[in-house]
Amino acid sequence: MTDNKEYSLWEVEYQSEVERVDCSDGEIDYGYEPQCMLMLKSPGRFSTEKITGRLHGKAALHQFKKGDLVTVKLRFWSWKTDHDYVNSVTINDIKLVKNLRNILL
Repeated sequence: MTDNKEYSLWEVEYQSEVERVDCSDGEIDYGYEPQCMLMLKSPGRFSTEKITGRLHGKAALHQFKKGDLVTVKLRFWSWKTDHDYVNSVTINDIKLVKNLRNILL
C-alpha cells in the first residue's frame, strides 16, 4: 500500500521522445540514463491545470498514451540564477491507473 498523501492523480497529455542523457555529479561519470518529459493535466474534460515533469530511468522507457490516468509522486525545487528563478519538476514515481475504483487519493 502506498502513502496516498504523496501521490496525486493526473491525466497524460503528452510524452516527449526518450533521450539518453549523461549522468555525472561533476566528479564521477555514471553513464547514460533514459529521460523524457511528460505533460500532465488534471483529470476532467475542461481542465486548465497542467504540469510538465522530467521522467528518469526505466520509467521513461514506458510509453504512456494521451488520456492515460496515472498517479505520480512529484518533486519540486527552484533556484536563482542571476536575477531569475528557475523551477523544476521531477516525477519520482509513476503508476498507471487501470481501475479507478481501486485507488483512494
